[in-house]
Amino acid sequence: QEKILDILRAAAAIYNKDKVPA
Repeated sequence: QEKILDILRAAAAIYNKDKVPA
């Protein structure tokens, strides 16, 4: 489940980066 957590963390980071420029 570590890999899933890593992927989820990466996706969250990308989502956050995309949401930052608002």
